[in-house]
Amino acid sequence: MKLNVNYFENNIEMYSDKVNVIEIENKSYFYRFIKELISITNSEVVEEITFFDNNNKEVNMSTKMKIFVDYFNFEFNSKKYSNDINKYIINEIDENDRINITKNYNKLIESFLKILNKSELPLQLMEEVSVEN
Repeated sequence: MKLNVNYFENNIEMYSDKVNVIEIENKSYFYRFIKELISITNSEVVEEITFFDNNNKEVNMSTKMKIFVDYFNFEFNSKKYSNDINKYIINEIDENDRINITKNYNKLIESFLKILNKSELPLQLMEEVSVEN
């Protein structure tokens, strides 16, 4: 994918298997760039920034990117972020890891159920497990 920013000297090549870093020394360009990226994520039209796929066809990125400005206050309680993070993790887990997670979870549940059965508290556990839940 290619990112074209009118006020940058070069286009930015982006690859799905690599982390991209953009160094902007000009403070006003930096603020402008971040502001316009945020506008794109809010589905606003920004003339100065365009994204192109490998076939040089323009791509709408409004729903495909997120901008984090405050690195210390992520809204992890937000259902939207939680769902996005879960989807990403689920897509990244291979079958062997899924099996191992399920086995370990079941062992943990068995141990915890033994402890719960000794108590007089009316507690129950969700024993059905999948990586999604």
